Amino acid sequence: AAGEIREWLRGALARMSPRVAQMFILRFFEGKENPEIARELDTTPGTVAVTLSRARDRLEKEFRSYMEGVA
Repeated sequence: AAGEIREWLRGALARMSPRVAQMFILRFFEGKENPEIARELDTTPGTVAVTLSRARDRLEKEFRSYMEGVA
């Protein structure tokens, strides 16, 4: 099951814009804080926060749909 979820997440990240996916990976896989991500990507911490919030919301909805499809 963990492998299937990992595959789903890879696909979901691939469907995001490259910049959003990069922010998500930097935050949730590399553990960087929003100000650090903002400096790295030449944007503001607020933009990073809003972008990540929207990305999490989108992933949550997609994941619920995915789980309904496999249940």
